[in-house]
Amino acid sequence: QLPRFAGAGMTPALSAGGKPSALVAAALGEALAQAEDRLAPSTAAGNGRISPSGATTSQSMRRDSSSGGSSAMGAVISAADWSKGEKVAYERLYSEYQAQSPTAAGRFFDRSGLPERALSTILALAAPDAGPQEFWMCCRLIGHCQALQGKERNRVLLETGSGDIAGETKMLDAYLRERCMHRLPPQLPNFRRRPLAAPVSAT
Repeated sequence: QLPRFAGAGMTPALSAGGKPSALVAAALGEALAQAEDRLAPSTAAGNGRISPSGATTSQSMRRDSSSGGSSAMGAVISAADWSKGEKVAYERLYSEYQAQSPTAAGRFFDRSGLPERALSTILALAAPDAGPQEFWMCCRLIGHCQALQGKERNRVLLETGSGDIAGETKMLDAYLRERCMHRLPPQLPNFRRRPLAAPVSAT
């Protein structure tokens, strides 16, 4: 609590002019500084002070970094060029997707026949529920992955998320970002396939 300055033998709280005395002003300033320190303590790990939102500075920085990454990915998707064939195919597929019940929509991409790891990687790069262009990007990346799937040597990459491609070891998400998001797929996605059987175990 703030100090009280009433009582016999104590310095008057107000000066003759009705303004706080020098002692009162100093005490109030010190009390306010202590109150601010209590309201903004350091974290136990020393990672930073509490922000107005209640998160530590380091947590806020991580969140800002994450949102920045999402914004950058959205910019990449918005800037993508689409072929005439892609536009026709993806518009039809998007209309079909929107007409599905929530349960059926959740299984929509399973019809691509891609391994679960490949699908989860694609959906992490472009969320189909975010809008038409994000859905289109999912379709483009599925087309790229289905083209990779046609070659046995790419099976480990698609099923484990990491493998050898073009003579170097790559993570699937990095390969899709760097090599596929800006390029037309070798083939349009095929959603009439069935999921593959036994996946390859990661080594």
